[in-house]
Amino acid sequence: MPMTRRQILGSAALMGGLGVAGSAPRSAAATKTPSASFSYCLNLSTIRGQELGVVRDLEVAAEAGYDGVEPWIGPLNQYEADGGSIKD
Repeated sequence: MPMTRRQILGSAALMGGLGVAGSAPRSAAATKTPSASFSYCLNLSTIRGQELGVVRDLEVAAEAGYDGVEPWIGPLNQYEADGGSIKD
């Protein structure tokens, strides 16, 4: 079943949080200082051609030190069709 825009926005926030919550060390370039007024977000189309899958995409973003991600509907729908839970 296709996802609604509301579900996508909700899962994007969740996935962004997962990227931040990971235990991987942050890169020096992406480490925020207390005075920073912005954060770094990876548009997953940047690595889409690697066909890593949703979970690995998030791991890569976290390992690289990004604060969040911009997911794409196609990979999210495929992840869900393969039995993955967007809620999880």
